[in-house]
Amino acid sequence: MPTDFDLDLAIKLAKADGLDLTIDHLEILNFLLVYHEKWGIVPTFKVFVLEIKRALGQDKGCTRYMYSLFPENPMRQLCRYANLPEPDRPSTPKS
Repeated sequence: MPTDFDLDLAIKLAKADGLDLTIDHLEILNFLLVYHEKWGIVPTFKVFVLEIKRALGQDKGCTRYMYSLFPENPMRQLCRYANLPEPDRPSTPKS
């Protein structure tokens, strides 16, 4: 995991959400941190799931798996635990 990541803070934030971080949670969290470090952005949920699928396989690269680990909102929780900004949402055209 990147050196500026604070695991103790992530554990405290997860506990506040009612989660105990397991190796499975940390694998996904680490993937996000490495992705952000490499590309300088936080991907949208859809892109993130596709990247997980490519790297870790179909069992982990699916929406159901992400929500099983982070039931509130996977990207919001991951970004909060990693101290990263949430991805920009595409704006909807104004009529």
